[in-house]
Amino acid sequence: MQKPEYVLFLIDRQEKMVALKACDEKTPNAVKFFNTNRNNAILSVRWNSRDLLNTLSQLMDWDLSKGGYRISGTFYQEDNVILFDLKEPIIIK
Repeated sequence: MQKPEYVLFLIDRQEKMVALKACDEKTPNAVKFFNTNRNNAILSVRWNSRDLLNTLSQLMDWDLSKGGYRISGTFYQEDNVILFDLKEPIIIK
C-alpha cells in the first residue's frame, strides 16, 4: 500500500470481510493509518481500538476473553486495497 497516511475502513457484514483502501485526508470517512513521523522500517500497522474490537467480535460471535484472532490480508495492488476475510482467523491463545 506504500504506507498511506489515510485509509478507508470498510466492513461488509454480509460477507464478513473487512477492507482497507488507501485514500487522502480529504476523503470522507478517512481514518489515520500510517504515522509518517515514525521509523520508516515499520512493516506492519496495528490498531488498538476498543470500538473496532467490539464491532468485529459481535459480527463474528468471537469471545475475546478466551483469546484473540489474527486475520491475514490479501493485497490487491491494482486497487490499492487490502481485503481481510474474517471467516478465516488464526486463533491466538
